[in-house]
Amino acid sequence: MTRVIGCGNILAYDEGLGIHAVRELKRNKMRPGVTLLEMRRPGLLLDELVFGSRKLILIDAVSLGRRAGAFERFELTGNEASLDILKKTVHGFNLIPVFERGLKSCEERMPQAVVLFAMEITERNKFSIGLSPPVQEALPQLIKAVLAEIEA
Repeated sequence: MTRVIGCGNILAYDEGLGIHAVRELKRNKMRPGVTLLEMRRPGLLLDELVFGSRKLILIDAVSLGRRAGAFERFELTGNEASLDILKKTVHGFNLIPVFERGLKSCEERMPQAVVLFAMEITERNKFSIGLSPPVQEALPQLIKAVLAEIEA
């Protein structure tokens, strides 16, 4: 089973990137075994979203001072050092404790593969519906990359 989780808040402009991406992905026909989910409010259920899938694909915004709309693919391996990239994403602070718990206490339930697609945004803490023009323009390329990852 493959899970794709888009992180974000639809009301928080570019920080809602993951939600916009998952909604766009839902317009495509997915093969059986692929689940598309929105992570709007993390909490205890987040463990259940992460645990139990064979492959987990995360989509989140990042603010590193690069060109808005630039995105990168990261593989998170089975060690804590690979989780450092989550510290740089907008919503990774919610995911880090889940992965740390999983690695320490229930490694058998952790996904065999975890891939993060992180896209640079224009600014943080802006509240508005929609995406900035550079992020909106780059969204089709991100969707294409995620679809290729699903099929890989």
